[in-house]
Amino acid sequence: MGATETEIRINARRKTGIMSKQYETPLIELTLGEWVEEMEAGPFAQVGYSDAEWFCILRKKEDRATTGLGQKMTYAQGNILFDIIKRRHNDPKFCFAMPEALWNGEVPVLEGDKVGQYLKSKGITGLRIYERDIFTDHAARDAKLWPLIQYLRKTPSVIIGPHRLRDLVCIGDRVHVPIVTPNLHLKPGEVENAAQAAVETLQRDGRRICLVSAGVSAAVLIDRMWELWPRCVYFDCGSIWDAFVGMGEQRQWRADLYSTPITHRAWVNINCGQ
Repeated sequence: MGATETEIRINARRKTGIMSKQYETPLIELTLGEWVEEMEAGPFAQVGYSDAEWFCILRKKEDRATTGLGQKMTYAQGNILFDIIKRRHNDPKFCFAMPEALWNGEVPVLEGDKVGQYLKSKGITGLRIYERDIFTDHAARDAKLWPLIQYLRKTPSVIIGPHRLRDLVCIGDRVHVPIVTPNLHLKPGEVENAAQAAVETLQRDGRRICLVSAGVSAAVLIDRMWELWPRCVYFDCGSIWDAFVGMGEQRQWRADLYSTPITHRAWVNINCGQ
């Protein structure tokens, strides 16, 4: 079979060099603006696997150890997360995003070959991996969210995330599906309920994109929604919206923003194209 249009576009943007010691394919670097171009082109799913997800999968912390946000990292969730990789790794429209920090020493317990070796030990080779921080945390920190916000002002969306995201007013027509945080994955049936509610809204209203901010539950939500309705874009946003609604002060850059209201307002204005 020939390459799909999505693969041709992505291959044209592929950057090399990062991760060559750990895995046979380099990270693919797409800016947030380039992801928006993919959103305009057609359906796909993007899921983030950062340190918390890999702590669950590789069992690098004690079972039910917590993140700074209070998320419990469970071995059971790790099994679910890796099952998604096993089932979806050959689907060019299901995109796995991971931060360079997993390999460059910023996360010491995971540095070196641990993630790449684990993938290869499970027979998963040639996985396309997108560098995650460039379009999530770093884009938010550096006030580079305007391309996505501009797109969302003209494209009705569904947002799955914490209750406080109901106050996110910068992006236009959106339906908010609230979830329990930070431990949705420990609430029986709640992932399925949220996925079903979001898909019903997407189908009823003809909305084209679903944004997800749900920690270690995000990939599971997106996997389920992609199964139910693979006609939309499903995009794991991580915590990029937190600073708009006063959340996430455990990250130093957000704590610094909240301590200086003038700087915070300037950050909001730049992200909103003002």
